[in-house]
Amino acid sequence: MTTFTRMAHLLLIPAAFAGVMMAGDEASLTPASTGAHRIEPAAVVTMVNPVYPKIALAQRVQGAVVFDAVVAPDGTLARLTPVSGPKVLMQQAMTAARQWTYSAASIDGVGAYGSTRIRVNFQMQ
Repeated sequence: MTTFTRMAHLLLIPAAFAGVMMAGDEASLTPASTGAHRIEPAAVVTMVNPVYPKIALAQRVQGAVVFDAVVAPDGTLARLTPVSGPKVLMQQAMTAARQWTYSAASIDGVGAYGSTRIRVNFQMQ
């Protein structure tokens, strides 16, 4: 059995600034204040279940794989970075998570990059 958890959104970056950012800069950008801005976080629209790796089943490995993810304004994952989890489960979790789609994050109705944490749980039955 595999379950998914989408954790709190960490960061929103207006898409207009995406072209001037260097790889890895997302973590250094945080909004000073939201004031009267209307911020809508990205939300999962479709999920693809990962395949439980046969070697993990044979070794009876289970647990959670956690990723930090950046969602692009088009709802695809712009970046997926492993945070923790059993290495034998990591590749299948990542392959599935890359196929997930999101509704775009926005600031005042303008598409934005959004950061989120994804948790994929593998549990043997």
